[in-house]
Amino acid sequence: MTKNFRILFVDDEQPILNGIRRIFQSRRSDWELIFASSGKEGLQKASMMELDLIVTDGKMPGMSGSEMLKAMKEQGLTKDVPTIMLTGYVDDDMRKEALECGIIEFVNKPVIPDEFVLRIENVLNFKMMNDELKSSTRELTAANEELNKLYGVIKEQKAELEELNDIKTKFIEIAMNEFRNSTQAIADSASDLKEILDPLEEQEKIVIAEKIYKNALELAGIYTKIMNVADVTSGTLKLKYNRVNILKFFSELTDQAKVLAEKKNIKVLTHHDNILPIENYMDENKVWIALSRIIENAVKFSENASNIELNLRYADNKLKFFIKDYGIGMSEEDTKSIFSFLNENDDETSKQGVSLPIVKKIVEAHGGEITVESKFGGGSTFCFAIPVKEDI
Repeated sequence: MTKNFRILFVDDEQPILNGIRRIFQSRRSDWELIFASSGKEGLQKASMMELDLIVTDGKMPGMSGSEMLKAMKEQGLTKDVPTIMLTGYVDDDMRKEALECGIIEFVNKPVIPDEFVLRIENVLNFKMMNDELKSSTRELTAANEELNKLYGVIKEQKAELEELNDIKTKFIEIAMNEFRNSTQAIADSASDLKEILDPLEEQEKIVIAEKIYKNALELAGIYTKIMNVADVTSGTLKLKYNRVNILKFFSELTDQAKVLAEKKNIKVLTHHDNILPIENYMDENKVWIALSRIIENAVKFSENASNIELNLRYADNKLKFFIKDYGIGMSEEDTKSIFSFLNENDDETSKQGVSLPIVKKIVEAHGGEITVESKFGGGSTFCFAIPVKEDI
């Protein structure tokens, strides 16, 4: 045996205890021997230390071996401690009582030294194997719990990936539909220009050419969205920071909004603070994608000939883009779920714009936040806020 064991010997006869000391003298380096001369003393010592084995006399004055073991068991002191009883005689009633107290071996007095040592070694070997089995069981249980946790995480990640893939598919379908519409608009404008080019006044030619130009810009923007959607919906969004002129960016964004709104005769009202940072470090392309998507939703859910407001403010060292529409609005429940990839209500996700979770990823990747205020019949106001960075 390589483990040091602690054994408690309890007997009211001092010569018996002295004999045990002599028998196990050669094992003192492996076994720590504790002695008690009464059941009461044995109970007291068991409460002060952890034991590996108890060897007790069966019949003792005051408190018998069985009574001592029962008291230990009731106090939870010897739950997993094997016990050997020394006795000169064991009847059926005594055996039953002893077994109920956890006795696993009976050794007759007077003991035979070699046999006594072997019995104790066998019991300690059994306990050691039992302890190792329990330890292995605990480790296996812990490992199984960890595997279950990992399985749960993998299951959640799988569900999220499936949702991301669904979002990406829907997003591409929307972009491709817009791509087709813009392509058709350019073709129609070019056809109109070809058929009536000669009789047109110069100003009318400019108007048609401007339409072609604007639709071409929109087409290029849709292409950019398609090319970036895989990156945007990936697990870790990578940003490509560049220095952006804020007023120029906002001006181009409002021009884009007017092109989108023109189809429904919607008026775009714009405003920005007089004092704004001249430039900001941000991923211009992804911020453009995010804001464009909010604007597209504002147009989509607004009535014909209504208004949309675009405001840019600077506060708390943040650029805050406000997009307000006077459309159908949303319920409070919808406003809490529209930014989630794992929205359980696919119809609602589709209705409010399937790429809003992507918008949230973009703004959070910049260290910002997006919020929405809305009510049924009262329109919606989105606030897209990102920190101002002078450098990265």
